[in-house]
Amino acid sequence: MGKTGIYALVFGIIYSLLIGYIAFTMGQHATKYATDTINNQVMAESISPTPDAFPSPTPMPDPNSYLIKEVNGKIGIYQNGELLRVVDVDVSTLRPNDAQQIEQGIVLQTDQDLASFLEDYTS
Repeated sequence: MGKTGIYALVFGIIYSLLIGYIAFTMGQHATKYATDTINNQVMAESISPTPDAFPSPTPMPDPNSYLIKEVNGKIGIYQNGELLRVVDVDVSTLRPNDAQQIEQGIVLQTDQDLASFLEDYTS
């Protein structure tokens, strides 16, 4: 084997070692990435609140509609996020289903709906 053959053999060995090292390093990075991704996903799932952890949000009414919601134990009437009026009716005296609906918020679309609601709860 001549000088060129020895150089080729040494080059082949170095090349093989280099390729092996690169493949090993990439495998290590891929394993770490996969492990980190799984750990992050598990952590996110473990701290994510369940749907029941928070009460359902207050309905977002149309700007022209009315939102009926409890205010200090009374019935509050809102429009465009502004409290228009507090009706002197204790929510605690209402039927449990009605009280729960008012606590969650009731959207009334028209003036007629509001008038009917007030008539039902103030008479």
